[in-house]
Amino acid sequence: MSQLCVLLALMLVGGCSLDAKVREAKRVMGEGVARDSKGGISLVSLEKVNGFEKDLDGTPGYVMDFKAVIRYDQDAVKLKFRDRTIWDGIRGYYDDFYVHPYPEDGSDTYAEGEALYYHKGDKVELYGTMTFAKTDNGWKLGDLKIARYVDDLQQ
Repeated sequence: MSQLCVLLALMLVGGCSLDAKVREAKRVMGEGVARDSKGGISLVSLEKVNGFEKDLDGTPGYVMDFKAVIRYDQDAVKLKFRDRTIWDGIRGYYDDFYVHPYPEDGSDTYAEGEALYYHKGDKVELYGTMTFAKTDNGWKLGDLKIARYVDDLQQ
């Protein structure tokens, strides 16, 4: 009986720890999406798909694969992220959450392959990885990478 109690206690502690990571992930990603897009995009949901513990240079860490859904709260254009320090100069559309106003005349003012056009209410699924580090005050999100997106969701 005491072994069962210990097992249940360990499951509860592990579950709380995981819940803390998921809560932190939702908080940080939700705030980042809203801030970067200046209210043009909001986080609808975020769920853990997989995860594992990982040593981060001597600090306990956790890597979490996730699926998130974001919603465009206004008509907007999403441009590819450009970084002059990267050799090819181009990363992906969702390396940041900055958006640009939708052209009033509806024209495609950007080069082909450089922009995605969204209307208010459009939803996009994002798949990626988050890395957490254990700190004295709980888990802290250290890195977020979007691996792929699906943007043909029905509203």
